[in-house]
Amino acid sequence: MRGLLLLAAGILGVALYRNSIRIPERNPKNMLIKRGDSPISPNDISNFRLISPAFEPGQVIPARYSGEADDKSPPLRIEGVPVGTQSFAIIMEDIDHPLPPVFDHWIVWNIPAETREIPEGRLPRGSVQGRNSLKNNWYNGPCPPNGTHHYHFNLFALDTMIDLPVGSPKPLLKAAMKGHILAQCDLIGLYSANRTTRGNLMSNALEAASKA
Repeated sequence: MRGLLLLAAGILGVALYRNSIRIPERNPKNMLIKRGDSPISPNDISNFRLISPAFEPGQVIPARYSGEADDKSPPLRIEGVPVGTQSFAIIMEDIDHPLPPVFDHWIVWNIPAETREIPEGRLPRGSVQGRNSLKNNWYNGPCPPNGTHHYHFNLFALDTMIDLPVGSPKPLLKAAMKGHILAQCDLIGLYSANRTTRGNLMSNALEAASKA
């Protein structure tokens, strides 16, 4: 009886852990491109995508863009921009973080509509950055505490500019974007934990706690 109870507890623990890290669906094609909620959303958004010269979709993000290095954002390229786009926003999230909610690494909006290339470690003039989960108003690269994590670079094409101050958190950005999203696409990169990332994670956690 005791053995059965221990087995049941173990199964329940695994189930809760899998739920807490939000394991993604195994068919990412269904989540790469989505129509938005704007009343002028175009019918055809099949060519809208975000890519990076630094890594292929679903492949490993180079260490130079991680928390192990200088926290430089990777170079990005925007293609197939929907008609009517007035600005872009980017939300980069770690959906596998063991402690919910989703861990935010990068929050950016008011990227100019004419932008097609975002250079490494830089943003186009006029872009505004929000507060991530480390309480920073800039990009913080992957630094997972365990296993291999999926990092989603969500790109939103908007029919407006966003009127929010620097340092606004993700919930405020999402509220401001509501009803203005023409289309959304998703670039996924991977990064795995190692001794360095675990050490940096502890350092980042202590730094974030000191800012709280």
